[in-house]
Amino acid sequence: MPAADTSPATFRVSPQERYLLEAVAHYTGKTMSAFVREAALGVARGVVRDVGSETVLEGDREWSEKGRLTIEERREALEQQRDHKI
Repeated sequence: MPAADTSPATFRVSPQERYLLEAVAHYTGKTMSAFVREAALGVARGVVRDVGSETVLEGDREWSEKGRLTIEERREALEQQRDHKI
């Protein structure tokens, strides 16, 4: 996939975790980005293989909806705010 077709994925690690990732990546002859990308994609593809894409999609949908308002709750909130005086 060409570089123009990529998008960044950012995550946080402790300094010790970063050193571990960098050291192992360099040991395997890869950049940290390449090492983490390959490892994460390998795990993700394994999960899809093990449980199936529909199960993963359902879990993703449930995760995205956690703590979110239903359309009715959103409508009510908008109507309350419309009538709110500043």
